[in-house]
Amino acid sequence: TALALQHDPTRPAHLSAAGGRLSVRVLANVGRVTEASVRVGTTSVPMQRQLVHRLQDVWRAGIPEGTTSYAVVVKTSAGATRELGPYAVPAAPFRAVSWVGDAVGYQIFPERFANGD
Repeated sequence: TALALQHDPTRPAHLSAAGGRLSVRVLANVGRVTEASVRVGTTSVPMQRQLVHRLQDVWRAGIPEGTTSYAVVVKTSAGATRELGPYAVPAAPFRAVSWVGDAVGYQIFPERFANGD
């Protein structure tokens, strides 16, 4: 099957800012990418596989917030290297709320408290 690489810097799931860093995420079909990195100028920042979501691997790296452009380089399970980009960082990327990382969130479902009789 195909790589199905996905990255769009205008989507918060793919690029966001927090703590002075930009989080760059790339999605690919499970097991199709063996290694990934973000290239900023002449510097290469390794990406880590952050999670498996449904049938996709999510690869992530943090780069300096002042970065204006970058490219993503992936190595495939077939041994090929593929480069995505270059991408321009949006003027106002999605910014995480500072307190979210230290908070506990609850989801309350009112229908759970209804009397079923």
